[in-house]
Amino acid sequence: MIFPIDRLQFLPNGDLIAFEFLNKTKELKNSNFISRKVELLNKSNFVNHIYNVSYSSDSPNFLKVVSVIPDTRNPVLESRYVNYVDFCKWFNQINSSNTSLSSKGLGTATTNVGDPFVQSLLTSIFRDTEFSQTVFSDDDSGIGLVKNTLNGTFTYGFDFDLFEETNHIIIEFLKRENSFVTNLTAHPSRYPKNKQKFISLWKAANKIYNGNSILLFVNYSDSVDESITVLEIKDFDTNVQSDKMVLSDIGYKFEGQNQFRLWLKIMNTNAELALTQLRQLPKQVRNESWWNKFYNDNTHKKYKRILGLIYR
Repeated sequence: MIFPIDRLQFLPNGDLIAFEFLNKTKELKNSNFISRKVELLNKSNFVNHIYNVSYSSDSPNFLKVVSVIPDTRNPVLESRYVNYVDFCKWFNQINSSNTSLSSKGLGTATTNVGDPFVQSLLTSIFRDTEFSQTVFSDDDSGIGLVKNTLNGTFTYGFDFDLFEETNHIIIEFLKRENSFVTNLTAHPSRYPKNKQKFISLWKAANKIYNGNSILLFVNYSDSVDESITVLEIKDFDTNVQSDKMVLSDIGYKFEGQNQFRLWLKIMNTNAELALTQLRQLPKQVRNESWWNKFYNDNTHKKYKRILGLIYR
């Protein structure tokens, strides 16, 4: 099953923790899907600790926090109610615990509360399932609560736009805003200013089930008909001071959003088949030597411009 994970964060000791937020004001519409997602997370062991936070946007004075130590057979749960002031102190203490990482203000990249593209994908994926009544556009993934709680403080957390739990597939969506590139020529390696987020995703992918996971970046735009590229990241430079980003990857080409949406529906029920289909698509393999040329040959500008054009 595919689902988003609201917030993850690395602690100083290397533990990876997760937060899931449930706005009880809209619980009736979304409770079945969220309950299933929380159940899968609570029975997993790919994070060290999970905090399920229930709150009401109409009356945020008290929140319920369910602390979970995951276990595939018998997760350990502990529930407690906290007032908003104490929750803010507790959450900010966790958020700022690993100051060795760089960070940014929450929501600086967009004014949206929740990702409309991901929400629309989830709506189409689950249209003919038991979760067909879920209103994904109502789910803000706790962003409103977290923004108020942090009150301008930088966030050290990140999220999984989508996560497939049987084959441990992490999917990050990268919307193309630059009109000078296409979805085929866009690539995260062009934008080192976002490196810390990509490092966090790469470290999470390597921690989950001892690195037995798959990290995919998806280049898309508002155009339904424009080709979409899915980048399978094979290696990544984790030195924050370096301008290098991806060190090895494979780009796969989808003809447009409709083909991509159908592929995600298959992944939701049969991830193995979806991965097989992905690797049969037109692709461009970029190994370590390819990327060394990209990063080192500063005078060869044309080489950088043709990034992603050759898909066979």
